[in-house]
Amino acid sequence: MVKMSHVSYSSAMGDLTYAMVCTRPDLSYVVSIVSSYMHYPGKDHWEAIKWILSYVKVSLDRFLAFDNSKTTTYDVTRFVDFDYSRDVHRRRSISGYIFTLYACVIF
Repeated sequence: MVKMSHVSYSSAMGDLTYAMVCTRPDLSYVVSIVSSYMHYPGKDHWEAIKWILSYVKVSLDRFLAFDNSKTTTYDVTRFVDFDYSRDVHRRRSISGYIFTLYACVIF
């Protein structure tokens, strides 16, 4: 059994958050979910962190490419989604957003 007092959950969350903000917008949803358990993480939450880190490891060669020749619009478009209290533990809404420029996702 894993004792969570010996696991660096907050350090791993800090690393994932830094990666998400600086270079990996594809991690935003899963990082927001696991970060909601910062105050009292369990073994399942630590397993989720390890799964995210393994995903990052195997997807290091993936990247976003912007090509302004495919569209003539220069407008930034915003899409928003929320789910009206799907969080069953705290009954809070989870929302997300995406911005596009040249038909490519940006953050």
